[in-house]
Amino acid sequence: MAPTYKISPRSSLGIYFLNGNGINPYPPDHTYFLGVTWSLSNFPLSETLRFAMTPQVYYLKVDQNDGYYGTSTFTLTKTDFPIGLQSTINQKIKSTIDGDDFVWNLSLIYNFANDYRKQ
Repeated sequence: MAPTYKISPRSSLGIYFLNGNGINPYPPDHTYFLGVTWSLSNFPLSETLRFAMTPQVYYLKVDQNDGYYGTSTFTLTKTDFPIGLQSTINQKIKSTIDGDDFVWNLSLIYNFANDYRKQ
């Protein structure tokens, strides 16, 4: 389930719930995810630069282990240019699930949805 409430044309709030049950003979057997997300999209930084971010706090339970996390994705794009930058960070708040406390990446993104041609 993922209901979303649109606050404005550029902003929305969402709640996400996922329930997974493993079919393999190996763990994990049961996984639960509950997250609250705020999305800010297409925010103008200048005439041609746009910014988007999607922070989220979530609870994750994998079999007997569980934890609380914070994550956010940041995107920087330029109008009339198909390439942008995106970064996602994930910070463990309190958890008994094995894994790194902090995970970060940087991605180069390409927008296939637009037609860019010389006029």
